[in-house]
Order: sequence, then structure tokens, then C-alpha cells
Amino acid sequence: MPTSEDRVTTVCVISHSGLATGYVVQILSAADNIRVISLDEIIRNPHDASSTVFLFDASSLKLPLGECLRRLRHHFVKSRFIVVDQGSNAEELVHLLQLGVHGYIEGGEVTQSLLEAVNVVRDGALWVAPKILQYYVTRMADGTRRKGISRVHELTQRERQVLELVRQRYSNQEIATMLGVNESTVKFHLTHLFEKLGVVGRQELIGKNDHSDTWDRLLVS
Repeated sequence: MPTSEDRVTTVCVISHSGLATGYVVQILSAADNIRVISLDEIIRNPHDASSTVFLFDASSLKLPLGECLRRLRHHFVKSRFIVVDQGSNAEELVHLLQLGVHGYIEGGEVTQSLLEAVNVVRDGALWVAPKILQYYVTRMADGTRRKGISRVHELTQRERQVLELVRQRYSNQEIATMLGVNESTVKFHLTHLFEKLGVVGRQELIGKNDHSDTWDRLLVS
């Protein structure tokens, strides 16, 4: 049976810097289990990219990162996102998590960390410093308390944290990593959330997606 390392991972590098793209592709191509694909190829064959890892060179994007993520996530719900950037502070990294990014790599750490980060993110975990995850969870909990969301007055603090992370489309494994608990504990909290909020599944917690973008609007001329 093939192992996690044996499984081929499709990675799409999104960068408007030819030099940066060439450097990253060179690193990725050294791994036998990684197939690098261009954004043009994905748009031509979208059915082949449902679980692609998208790697963004944030410093060279022509569209805002949040807009890129929104359009890609709308079409590829199982896709994963890694951002490469320079010198982001804690607030900026928390914002990336809020946008739905699954991994962050400092520009100077690409050579050492890129391949491992791709494999970790592909397998459903997050590639972000633990202290940033804790900071994010704390901020999220404070924000939830301030909002005073209706229907959640009976939820525990932990259930509120899980609810907010689910609404931001993090997987059970990612939520477990961020909260420092086992995945089974996350499932336990979800069961209680379903009961308390009167919903029948995860999708009802997330809400409906009303995006209507088409792929021909993704590329930037």
C-alpha cells in the first residue's frame, strides 16, 4: 500500500515573478512525489485539480491574496493554500489564517522548508508556528465573545472556538492542531454543537456559499 510520501501531490505555483517561480519549481521538481502544474493547465483541466496545493508568492501577486483564495476555493473546495512572503508579523499571519491559508513560509526558509510544508499541508495539517496558532485561537475567542452571536449562548468557550474554526472551513485535523487536542475531541465538540444548534451536519454550521465567479475571471491580464 502506498504511503503518504509515495502519493503524488499536485502543486500549482502562483507567482508573477519568473525568477521566483523557477527557483520554487526547481525545489519541488526534486521530489518524486510532487507534480508541478501551472495555473493555465488547471483552468484548462479543472477536474484534475480538486485537491491541488496552491503555492502563492505573495510579494508578486497582481490580485489581492484574499480574492485569489476566494476564487480558487469556490471551484476547488478540497484545495490547500501555502503562502511564501517576507517578514510577516503576528497580526498579518493571523489574518492569513482568517483568509483560510493552511501554511506560511518565510522567503528565506523556502529551501529548507518547502517540501516538508507541502507534504504536511497536503495531509490536512497546518504549517504555521505554534505560537501563532495559539495567538489566533485567543483572538478568535475574544472576537466571538464580543459579537454576542445569537443561538450560541449555551455553548462553552471551547465549543465557540470549534464553531468559529469550522465556519472558516478548517478541517477537524487542523482544528485539533490549533487547539492542541486530539481529533476525536474535536469530533466530540462537533456532536454537541450539532445538538445545541439544531443542525444536522457541518455544512449547516458553515452556511451556504453564494459565490458565482467563473474560471475565466481568475486569470489576470
